[in-house]
Amino acid sequence: MDTSARRRISPVTTEYNGNLLHWTLVAVAVGGIVSAIFYEAFVREYFTASEEEQIPDMVVAVMSARENFAQRQTIRGTWMQHLHTGIIAEKVHVKFIIGKHGCNMHPDYRNYQHSCDPLQLDAYDISKAKTFNLFKVDRGHENSAVYEFVVVPCLRIFIRNSVIVNKIGVLSNISQPVSVKLLSADGKETVASASFMTGIGEKHHGYIYKAIQPIILPQAFEGLLVAQNIADSVQYRGSSETTAPGLVDVTGMFADEEGIQPVVGVNAISAGSLAFLVQDSDRLKAMISERNQKNNDWHQRESSLLVKLREENARFGDILFTDVTDTYANLPAKLLQCFKLTAPKLDFKYLLKTDDDCYLNLPRIHRELQMLTRSHLWWSNFRVNWPVQRFGKWRDAKYPSALYPPFACGAGYVLSHDLILWLAANSKYLQQYQGEDVSMGIWLAAVGPTFVHDNRWSCDSTCTDDSLSVAQLNSSSMHELWSNEQTCGNPCSCPT
Repeated sequence: MDTSARRRISPVTTEYNGNLLHWTLVAVAVGGIVSAIFYEAFVREYFTASEEEQIPDMVVAVMSARENFAQRQTIRGTWMQHLHTGIIAEKVHVKFIIGKHGCNMHPDYRNYQHSCDPLQLDAYDISKAKTFNLFKVDRGHENSAVYEFVVVPCLRIFIRNSVIVNKIGVLSNISQPVSVKLLSADGKETVASASFMTGIGEKHHGYIYKAIQPIILPQAFEGLLVAQNIADSVQYRGSSETTAPGLVDVTGMFADEEGIQPVVGVNAISAGSLAFLVQDSDRLKAMISERNQKNNDWHQRESSLLVKLREENARFGDILFTDVTDTYANLPAKLLQCFKLTAPKLDFKYLLKTDDDCYLNLPRIHRELQMLTRSHLWWSNFRVNWPVQRFGKWRDAKYPSALYPPFACGAGYVLSHDLILWLAANSKYLQQYQGEDVSMGIWLAAVGPTFVHDNRWSCDSTCTDDSLSVAQLNSSSMHELWSNEQTCGNPCSCPT
């Protein structure tokens, strides 16, 4: 192994583990993870040195979507060919990790396109003249349910169907002058605003509204609704509900005006509200009328996929079905199910997780594993001090800190068997966040693995002469890398 490679493969205990106590406390507080004190006892019980000589080196878990038949076949025809020759054939096993269940709901009718939660549209009298209020609050009657709410100054909204906002509101029991602003997702641009003096305005469902110049918010618009200068001590006693799910969704409530600190574990109510009309009610009515047919068609599609998947597995025998609905939002659950199915039932020293658009240099990875520690190992290209995204595809309204603990680039990482066993055994305690890569970082913060940072695990399609993995590739690129590896031993390029 050359000296430059030795410099790249180095434990980064000083760099990452300096803040380990902080991240451990965070992980225990927000994820319900068992104390790291019990980790050593767990390892002694489930992982003994006497087993070392009987177990293979590595299981490769390739995360794959149900419909990605072409991607899986590309992998079988390229880097997975190493399983048929040499020591790799005996020491490495590859499994494609696929959710057993498909989402039988057409993406147009999901609350979030990458989940399987239904979009709620049934309860509305949708017409051009119908005005919707984002929130409705009630002081409660003698026999009604009454709760204590913390009034928060900021929330994030996501527009499911284009609307026309014509009023901005503020909670009626706020006694001081307040300015309520609708901002762009990054908080830099003011879209609309209204200022309120005590008790002045139109009262509807516990809010006071002021008319504004009507403004169209298009489908998929994301923004912040911020009530400025709300006293920290403001509370509300009564009941609250969001009155327009499926039209305008609230994706997070925050204790600060910047939308950084999510409110977790308490009843919260927004200081601000909006009133709006549906812009294209005819289109929305047509969408609702077509729902049953589209969902039935989608269900047939998923049933056909399952038949094809069973045929694929009967032919190749390399698919591991997990008991989850196969969506992007369920990737953390899918990964934990993979660990639960593999760790107690398959003997191996390491597990390598990758995706079905990634190319692996299996001989090099296997060779260099022999020089790394057997236990407590996490080998990858790590992202450190990565900011938590509060909007967009990767928005995370659950994790309370502004920065994630160190986590591996999801395109490729290796975990030792003891860590996989711990994750499998404690999976029911682990809260799932917006993606499997950041979730893994939060989960493992509780036990403090030995981070081995190596930038040869590429997070993108960059390919260098010593790459261990290359990500975000299409089929033709994968075959090109395999052709190079077969020709000259270097997937990235051959001398001309």
